[in-house]
Formats: sequence, C-alpha cells, structure tokens
Amino acid sequence: MPCAAHGAGRLDGGAKNTLEYANISVKELAVLSGVKQKTIESYLAPTPKTPSVKAAFSIPRVLKVSVEYLLTEKEEKKGRNIASLPDEIQKIVKVLERLSIRERKAVLALVEGLKSPKP
Repeated sequence: MPCAAHGAGRLDGGAKNTLEYANISVKELAVLSGVKQKTIESYLAPTPKTPSVKAAFSIPRVLKVSVEYLLTEKEEKKGRNIASLPDEIQKIVKVLERLSIRERKAVLALVEGLKSPKP
C-alpha cells in the first residue's frame, strides 16, 4: 500500500543505492530473491511500479536491509545513534560518509585486516 510521500512504497531510490552499494546486479538480485528480472527493473524505472508483498520482503532479505529502508530510504531507528558513540568513532563515520563506495570498501578491507590475528 503506497504512501502519499514522494517515493514511499516504491523501490526507486533505496533499491538503486543499495544495489550499487552491495555491488549486485539486477540479474543477480532476481536469481537470489526469486523475483523476475523484468519485475525488479519495473520497480527501478523512472515511474516505478509498487512492489508486491513477496518482492517487498524477498528483495530486502537478499540486500540485507529492512523493508522500511528499501521502500522509504530511511533507516530504522535501532539502539544507538551516532551522537552516542565515542568522539573518535563519530569522526570516522563522518569521514566514511564522504567516501565513494569503492573507497568505503577499501577502508573496510583495511579494517578487517587489522582485526584479524597475524600469524
């Protein structure tokens, strides 16, 4: 059931951004979600179609985001917000927000390498 707000109830913004961030193609999403590729493309079109209930639940599952985010582009409020984090973590988050997706992935790889025990 679409909402009156611009884009709400449609996958036009959140899905495009999430697909890019997740580095997954529409074809891969179709295979993993069980939703036809043409159907997903219709959700991403300039005048998008409202997703079925099945798609509204299976697509976010594959993309590892909430249904709310995919339909509204707004994050669910979960636990802490950035203001509750230590100052140095807040600074890191602010820098990460300005990076491209490729740069964020490089930073993530670096951080994951730091936390791994070295032989």
